[in-house]
Amino acid sequence: SISSNTSPKLDPPPSPHANRKKHRRKKSTSNVKAEGISGTAEEQEENFEFTIVSLTGQTWHFEATTYEERDAWVQAIESQILASLQSCESSKNKSRLTSQNEVMALQSIRNVRGNSHCVDCEIQNPDWASLNLGALICIECSGIHRNLGTHLSRVRSLDLDDWPVELIKVMSSIGNELANSIWEENTQGCAKPVPNSTR
Repeated sequence: SISSNTSPKLDPPPSPHANRKKHRRKKSTSNVKAEGISGTAEEQEENFEFTIVSLTGQTWHFEATTYEERDAWVQAIESQILASLQSCESSKNKSRLTSQNEVMALQSIRNVRGNSHCVDCEIQNPDWASLNLGALICIECSGIHRNLGTHLSRVRSLDLDDWPVELIKVMSSIGNELANSIWEENTQGCAKPVPNSTR
């Protein structure tokens, strides 16, 4: 059974192995040296005990009646640690698959009509987006959009930021050509910025 330092100590019933009680107890400590199984070889051999210390500073002390029993406990715990690590690796692989899907989705945004050029200055291969406008912009124009404020233009990087499915759908459904057909409809006679325009 597991008990905590804060819970009252209960005396176990008498047993034929009174000098070698089989028990586990859990306690917290601030004196954590490292994570893992610890204890000197001498202590483990003579007392058939070992200690596990977690990253959060919790300590579990185990005492067995024989070294075979102790070794069986250690093996079982190490097996669980290995299973947990493999589970983490599996999650990372799933995450990588999701990232591959995101790369494909972002490429579909780049393939939308007009998105091969910045919506403002028409420089090739823009890699920033204005979410409010549903358009792609270059890094220079993204700085200007950022200065406009998020109420007018919310800027996000195609390569550096996370892209939820909802935003990918918005960006894929609008694009630079549609955005400019709306926002530049009444700009006759105004000079459109070019890549070397000053701010």
